[in-house]
Amino acid sequence: MAKTPRMSVVMDKFALLLAQGMTQAEAYKATHPKCHARNAGSQGVKMASHPYVKERRAFYRDIIAEKIAEKVAEREAMTAMAVLGEISAIARSRAADVIDEHGRLKGSLDDLTDDQRASIAGIETTPTKFGDKVVVKFHNKLTALDMMAKHLRLYGQDAVQDRPVNVNITLRQDDK
Repeated sequence: MAKTPRMSVVMDKFALLLAQGMTQAEAYKATHPKCHARNAGSQGVKMASHPYVKERRAFYRDIIAEKIAEKVAEREAMTAMAVLGEISAIARSRAADVIDEHGRLKGSLDDLTDDQRASIAGIETTPTKFGDKVVVKFHNKLTALDMMAKHLRLYGQDAVQDRPVNVNITLRQDDK
């Protein structure tokens, strides 16, 4: 039996639904809404075994797998960049930019930059008879610097400081 254009469209949609994770019965029922539910399973098995459906299903699976891989890679890159950004903010932080010489927060948290806020691990407020005592705790800057150094491979066999440096010096003598 030759495929009609309508049949190709239905089979193509059926193959796509299978590639997206539907069961054969669900995909058949979705592409043949007038089909009785008790027949959808056997008809779905029959349609899924058709060579055209098998080919299109594999095609759609590949496309879906590529899209998923792209999304995962994109998310991992964004996550890695966000983590490195936070670590970098902590490594570059300076307490003097956030607190004054008396240990008080300079202005409000809204006045601080995102990097300055990222460097703060917490703020504790304790009421005293002389007013509130505010303690600003910072993330460990040495740990952040150590993490960045490891990421940049400044330690170990790949360490930058262990690589030879070539310096070329050209001496010219001026003609007089």
